This record gives sequence, C-alpha cells and structure tokens, in this order.
Amino acid sequence: MSIESLFRIVTGFAAVCVATSALLHILLLASDSPEYRAWVAIQIVLQLFTVVLLWLVRRYNSIALFLLFVLAIPFTYINAVYTNYGNMGIQVFVVTLCWALYGYLLYSVRGNFQKRMRDISTSDT
Repeated sequence: MSIESLFRIVTGFAAVCVATSALLHILLLASDSPEYRAWVAIQIVLQLFTVVLLWLVRRYNSIALFLLFVLAIPFTYINAVYTNYGNMGIQVFVVTLCWALYGYLLYSVRGNFQKRMRDISTSDT
C-alpha cells in the first residue's frame, strides 16, 4: 500500500469518526443545563466543519490543513473544559499524539500538497 493511499484512508477514517462523534453529541443536547447545551452545540458545529476540512485535506488542500490544525485548538479546549469536565492533560496528550502520527503521514505526502499549490498558482496565470 502506498503512503498516499494510507493517508487517504486514515483521513477518511478520521472524517467518519468525527462525523459519528458529532451525531452522538446530539444525545448530549438533552441536558438540563442551557449552558452545557450551548457548548455541545458549538462542539457539533466544530465537528461538522472538521469533517468538511478533512475531506478537503484528503484532496491535498493546504488551507484546509491549516484551518484543521487551528480548529483543533478550540475543539480540544471546549471538549476538555466544558463538555467533558476535565482531563485536560490527558486530552492534550492524546490530541498531540494523534497530530504527531498524522503529521508523519502529512510529511510523507507533503509533495502532493506542494504539487497542488503549484497547479493552482499556474492555473491563475
């Protein structure tokens, strides 16, 4: 299996996992607390946006990759502080580990991102 295939499979699998998580978060909207429901709703929106970004990253979109990384920061914070009440250290560790592993894949396919950016810049001229 090529590294490009593995990248596409892992990215697609991540998108499916995040979409499933967003659907499961709907159950948390049954909370009695309006504040908690608001944070859950924000989480769901962030997750749905993440699914779109992952789809674009799977197509080697550098801007989507940057936005995905930026979006991971508030997502992790909200998840640790407001929706899961704690375990910030564990969550930051897991997110960092996942980004490190995914970063290895990204580094391995970086040429595809660069090629796509070159193709875009030459089509603009």
